[in-house]
Amino acid sequence: MPLWAGWATPEQAARLAKRLPDFMAPGGLLTSLTTTGCQWDAPFTRAPLVHLAARGFAAYGFEKQASDISCRFVHLAAREFERTGRLYEKYDAVQQTADVSGKIHFGYPTNEPGFGWTNGVLAEILATM
Repeated sequence: MPLWAGWATPEQAARLAKRLPDFMAPGGLLTSLTTTGCQWDAPFTRAPLVHLAARGFAAYGFEKQASDISCRFVHLAAREFERTGRLYEKYDAVQQTADVSGKIHFGYPTNEPGFGWTNGVLAEILATM
């Protein structure tokens, strides 16, 4: 968020870029490094967070990182769309699936199909790639 909003200094952005590999999973950017069973922690990823992070890193000149964040999410969402015919609210970025059944013990445990923010983020990413 600080990068997307333009609040970070170049030095702070560089430090975040160095930490980015810690947050990357095969299916995209993890919401956190902690697995608690909460819908906002690992192993989950969500379209708005992907979009803000990718746009933020690009704004500070980290184009490769921004592209990696976006591409991983697009591939995950596209693969799950091919499998299910739907886009979803959240995804398991580690297992690379929209099936979150039994993985969320705190927060909203279901995964809503056709979620607006996923649709909008994917449209934006694809239009700017």
